[in-house]
Amino acid sequence: MPQRVYVAASFEQIDDVKALYKKLRAAGHVVTADWTIHKEIASMSSEKERQALKSQYVIEDTEGVT
Repeated sequence: MPQRVYVAASFEQIDDVKALYKKLRAAGHVVTADWTIHKEIASMSSEKERQALKSQYVIEDTEGVT
C-alpha cells in the first residue's frame, strides 16, 4: 500500500536523500515535500530574499508533514 513520506535529513545528505526518493517513488510511495530541489538560502543576495525563501520553505515542509 503506498504511503505518504517526508524525509528529513541534513543538506549534506542530499545525494543520499535523492537516491532514497527514487527508491520510494519506484515502490509507489508519495514524497510529500522534496526539499532537495530548494535553492540554497546562502546563495540569495539580500537578507530580505533569504528570509522570504526561509519562510516559503518552512511552509512547504510543514505542509509536507501534515
